[in-house]
Amino acid sequence: MTIRRRAIGAEVTAEGVHFRVWAPACRSVSVVIGASAHALERESDGHFSRLAPDARAGTRYRFRLDGAKETFPDPAAAADR
Repeated sequence: MTIRRRAIGAEVTAEGVHFRVWAPACRSVSVVIGASAHALERESDGHFSRLAPDARAGTRYRFRLDGAKETFPDPAAAADR
């Protein structure tokens, strides 16, 4: 398990960026980085998370919910506030 400072959002680690989002109504969530989508793992409490070793600070990303074409910004991202 990854130790996080915040419950959700993107956190830079020594191994890459750890993404975590709360989406209890979704069957699947992916993080989209460039042209690639990476499936997040569902946790028992409705969160989805994944470590992306190729991501770094400043990497632009969005979330895809339930395989839809549309993507969404991270609601916890400081850059979007």
